[in-house]
Amino acid sequence: MSDLFRETAAGRITRFISRRKLLPYPEELPGFQFQYPTVQSSDKVIPEIEKGSPDAADIPDLEKSTPKRDSSSVTTDPATPKDEFVLVDWYSADDPANPQNWSTKKKVFVAFEICLYTFTIYIGSAIYAPSIEGVMKEFGVSEIVASLGLALYVISYGLGALLWSPLSEIPVLGRNSIYIVTFFIFVILLIPTALVQNIGGLLVLRFLLGWFGSPCLATGAAGFSDMFTFLKLPYCLAFWAASGTMAPAMGPIVAGFSVPVKGWRWSLW
Repeated sequence: MSDLFRETAAGRITRFISRRKLLPYPEELPGFQFQYPTVQSSDKVIPEIEKGSPDAADIPDLEKSTPKRDSSSVTTDPATPKDEFVLVDWYSADDPANPQNWSTKKKVFVAFEICLYTFTIYIGSAIYAPSIEGVMKEFGVSEIVASLGLALYVISYGLGALLWSPLSEIPVLGRNSIYIVTFFIFVILLIPTALVQNIGGLLVLRFLLGWFGSPCLATGAAGFSDMFTFLKLPYCLAFWAASGTMAPAMGPIVAGFSVPVKGWRWSLW
């Protein structure tokens, strides 16, 4: 479980404070030797044709000009500057660092986190709906202005995906860093949103909440494709889509029973 904890926010902070001495990656351990990449030979041996075959005379003997090769792994030399492209890949097909090779339990746990994360962000849109009447009374604005708190949230997590999705493909950032940083900012912004004393500040904060909550929409499906094969990916996407569609439907139910009693700010917490 150390590799799973290492990728969490607490694990990354621990690595930063300890200067990578705690929770190291395999490449950071003493004595680790980098492996040369291996390639699978795609050459196939052409079977010999029986002498009695009527077509044997018409087929040239390719085996005399081409040596036989097996399909075993062949160690290749490191890429040299003269190579036009250098392909960076896993050490082998069964590299444990490859998310495709994670255990089923680990894959399911990470997939559940992504679905829960998506549900949390999406429920934040419709959970504001029961508070619209309270916003109208407290700030003296029309229903259209008060409804902007819902509209701006939805617009911003659609626009934010245009930024976070390309950034997640940069190796130095990856998906986890964006998830952790943006969700941390999202949680912090909930505090001033629930305490704001003017309509302008409320609308701006609602927009920022949607913006920093959008990575689940931007890279959620990509995270599943990193872990699961194409045969299992549709099942994961179905659960992920269900998390995103059920959340707005449940938002008014969650806040509808409490806002009349606790006030409109309760739904923003």
